[in-house]
Order: sequence, then structure tokens, then C-alpha cells
Amino acid sequence: MMGLGSTIGAGLFLGTGVGISAAGPAVLLAYVIAGFLAILVMQMLGEMGTVIPASGSFSEYAEHGIGRWAGFTQGWIYWLATVAVLGAEITGAAGFIGSWFNVSPWIPAAICVVLFGVINLLRVRSFGEFEYWFALIKVVV
Repeated sequence: MMGLGSTIGAGLFLGTGVGISAAGPAVLLAYVIAGFLAILVMQMLGEMGTVIPASGSFSEYAEHGIGRWAGFTQGWIYWLATVAVLGAEITGAAGFIGSWFNVSPWIPAAICVVLFGVINLLRVRSFGEFEYWFALIKVVV
């Protein structure tokens, strides 16, 4: 569920309106194609996980298939992408929550940063449960 939730990024929620206004209904076709590709990627990761049952996911598979440098590079690229998208996700959440409660966006942004920081500092089990339920929300939406 976490892998599927990671595939659905903040751009789905932030960029849908802009894309539809610019390209019209063709955006829906693009989303269907991208969704199909995401399903294929998840299926391939599942197959690699059964062949190479080790923790490390992308970086482990890159190291096994290409070499140690590829695994190292892939691990850092994944970390950088996750950290870089965090700002977009917090901005999007703050915009939505701010409009719901008619408050300045920095207030929900600060609350989200503190909440997510506390959850990340808790036990791994708590973090995993939190990520699972929030990924489920993204998948359902």
C-alpha cells in the first residue's frame, strides 16, 4: 500500500485542475495511461521482490542487476525525490485545509509539519500504520 500511495503523488491533487483547464478531457486519458503504467511498475516490483527477497527495494534491485554504484545512486535519488516532494505535499495540504477552515495556509502547514515530524519520530510500527491509512486515502480518492 505504501508503494502504491507513493506512486500517487501530490501532482494528482494539485495539478488536476490546471491540467484539465489547459488540455481539457485529454487529461483523463493521460491519467488512465499513467495509471496503467503505475500498475505495471508495481507488478514488476512485486516480481522482483519474490526473486530477490531482500529489504532495500529499488536500490537493492539496482545493485543486484547493475552494480553497487547503481544501488547507491538509486537509494540517494529515491531519498532526494521523497524529500523534494514533501514541500509540494505540505503546500497542497495547507492550501486545501486553509480553504476549508478559512485560515491562512501557513497555519495548517505548520500543524502538518509538526504532526508528521512527531509521527516520524515514533516507533516504526506507528509510522507504518500512519502511512498505510494515508496511502489508502490517496488510493480511494
